[in-house]
Amino acid sequence: MALITFANKVDSQTTGVAEINKITASNINELKSGVNSNETAIINAATINAVKNSDNNFSSDQTFQEDVLIDGDLKTPTIKIGNASASISGSLLTSTSLVEGNSIVANSFTDVSRVPTANSPSAETYADVSRVTVSGAFTDGGAVGSNQVGRHSGSGGAHFIYGNIVTSEQTGSGDIDYMIGSSIRSISKGDGAATIDYARGISVESKQNNALGTINNLQGAHITAALEEGSAGEVQVMLLDFDRINGTITNNFSYLQIQEDVGFHTVGGTARSIYSRNILPSEFNGDIISNKSVLAKTNKVQEITGAVTAASIGSDINVVTVDTSNNCVLTIETTTDVSKITVVNLSSTSTVSFTAGAGVTVNNNIGNIAHSGNFKAELIKISLNNWVIAQ
Repeated sequence: MALITFANKVDSQTTGVAEINKITASNINELKSGVNSNETAIINAATINAVKNSDNNFSSDQTFQEDVLIDGDLKTPTIKIGNASASISGSLLTSTSLVEGNSIVANSFTDVSRVPTANSPSAETYADVSRVTVSGAFTDGGAVGSNQVGRHSGSGGAHFIYGNIVTSEQTGSGDIDYMIGSSIRSISKGDGAATIDYARGISVESKQNNALGTINNLQGAHITAALEEGSAGEVQVMLLDFDRINGTITNNFSYLQIQEDVGFHTVGGTARSIYSRNILPSEFNGDIISNKSVLAKTNKVQEITGAVTAASIGSDINVVTVDTSNNCVLTIETTTDVSKITVVNLSSTSTVSFTAGAGVTVNNNIGNIAHSGNFKAELIKISLNNWVIAQ
């Protein structure tokens, strides 16, 4: 069946024919219009009925060039939509698009409009549910509920590439208890004696794997709390919280842990574990314990390394770190113009000692800082060119 395509008719004779036998041009044109308006449903319903078997299944591959309207269940082993000519990775539903142009494109769009008729706080609405269930007694390669990829393979640039954009938004005026952009959970709730090596709520990685490429800023995670309008009671850019009802922790517990990553810290600038550029104070209700020295904010740090055996402390130095292969003598000069200097011996084999330069007095000279590693002393100015050493 196809569209009726003849040009609309015009009556050539309107008299001399009995009314009951008369077919006018208007009658013919109306018939044409009515048939064509239902062409999609009529053609495809006829086609579907012709190719499906008695169990409402398609018995062979079928291609439909027009829209297909189905009233009832559609049963078919696979569905290929758009430019898809074959299933990808064994998918039952394969939908591909090849689009040229500059407009916004969506391969698929799911939209649910819901209007509750009564208060129903336990009745959620889901636009989409994707689930993988692995069962059986054999080890499986892995289960992935959803795999989303944003890929740019052209030679032209792109403003952004997102693997996934997840948004929760309020556009009405009703009160909301929680509004969360993405809730990601890892839950162990089996009833067997299974062992899980690592359970992570979220695993984030940003990787550079292009020997010819350059990433100006490689960041594992970027978290922002933004306040544009309105008000907020309290703001925490990141909140760490541990919930516990029962269970046993058989080893250590930390809210935050930074791995050692030995050998990875060779950089062109300065390598730090934590770098706070914020001028706000920090408050700790618990003890601060360091296995290394805790150095106060300094105007300048003087580092002495290598085979050096003697050095003078600079004029505006607050901290001196010594990591030499030989015993080192530090001289306090009259040009040293600070109130206190922290000297740290980082060497595990060499000692650090002090001497007074011309015009300088050193009281309570301790002899040397031991070479056990990370020992320190405080040089405190008690008056002009008059210093005392405390360890």
